[in-house]
Amino acid sequence: MENYRSLSNARGGKKEEQPMAIAAYIFIETMQGKAKTIAKQIREIPGVKTAHTVTGPYDVITYVEADSLLVLGDFIVSKIQATSGVLRTLTNVIIDG
Repeated sequence: MENYRSLSNARGGKKEEQPMAIAAYIFIETMQGKAKTIAKQIREIPGVKTAHTVTGPYDVITYVEADSLLVLGDFIVSKIQATSGVLRTLTNVIIDG
């Protein structure tokens, strides 16, 4: 079952049901010395809302939105993990809408 949120139409009248987007934080471990370059490359990928270099066990944290969990999974594999210098990722889906 899909999650839905109610949206008012432009006139503020009848509400329409539309699927909710999936949002997630992706924690990225990179090759040594590549974090800033990779964050810049990932920031330019459509669907990525933010990408920051950080301290700690991961080097880059991104915030992304997708239409579904399937789209999110495909996006992570084909765009994020395919970026040269990315060693591994950890994805945390946001559940509090």
